[in-house]
Amino acid sequence: MPSPDQWTEDAIRALGTFTTLQTAARIFGISQATAYRLARDNEFPVAAIKVGGGWRVPVAAILAAAHLPTGDATTAT
Repeated sequence: MPSPDQWTEDAIRALGTFTTLQTAARIFGISQATAYRLARDNEFPVAAIKVGGGWRVPVAAILAAAHLPTGDATTAT
């Protein structure tokens, strides 16, 4: 898994539709303990969704927070 300074747009997109809270925390450069606290308090940088015993984060939200396109649409010429 890339280190925080190695997360590229392609690497984030390759995660799929959702990723784990731990992976999202690495992308944002947040410690795991802080990420869980922020998610629990509804203060994580993007939406974090509690699913069963774990947390999931939409990859589109991570892309949007990084000011990257969230869709696969191409620009028409």
